[in-house]
Amino acid sequence: MITTTPSFFFPMRLIGAASVLALAGCGSAGTVAPNRYEPAKAAEVAMQTYDANQDGRLDEAELEKSPGLLVAFRRLDRDRDGFLSSAEIMERMEAYKTQSRLISTSVLVRSGRGPAPNVAVTMELEPFIGENLPPYTGVTGEAGVADVKVEGVEGFAGLLPPGFYRVRLVTAVGSAAEVIRGCELADDIPSSRQFVFSLDAKKTRKRRR
Repeated sequence: MITTTPSFFFPMRLIGAASVLALAGCGSAGTVAPNRYEPAKAAEVAMQTYDANQDGRLDEAELEKSPGLLVAFRRLDRDRDGFLSSAEIMERMEAYKTQSRLISTSVLVRSGRGPAPNVAVTMELEPFIGENLPPYTGVTGEAGVADVKVEGVEGFAGLLPPGFYRVRLVTAVGSAAEVIRGCELADDIPSSRQFVFSLDAKKTRKRRR
């Protein structure tokens, strides 16, 4: 599980994007939230958090509390037994270590048959992955598209580390109502280059390329 402290992020907000690259590594390996996952620990925390009946495995009903894992359920269920094991979660997170630290992505929000502008988008790594990880936020434009980033960090819009994300969509400033979605971002999921979320349906789609 990643453990960071707020003090790690605050200086980066102050010193700017160039210095962030110097600290975190240049080029495609550079990152704002370092990709330093501890797969075994994260899988253990996921089981402790979501295994309501304590049978040592996770079903889709239990993962309603983890939309990021729920969306990836069928992809992670390697033995096709209808459950996720700690080993399956750990295996998937181990694969992230061979992938880019930052992956370019964007969010398209739709309502009905058209784009949904002025929607506040927040993408957060699922809490079992680590502690004190920064949210990635943005607001959709007229085309319904948002490039999310860590607030206060310039030059990293639309660049996120791989992982399972909980996505919050708020359609009005100051509104308490929100729509929750989930997604998995990874190099080996090309369609995650742009996530398409509907305010109307329960399902999350990915735009095909």
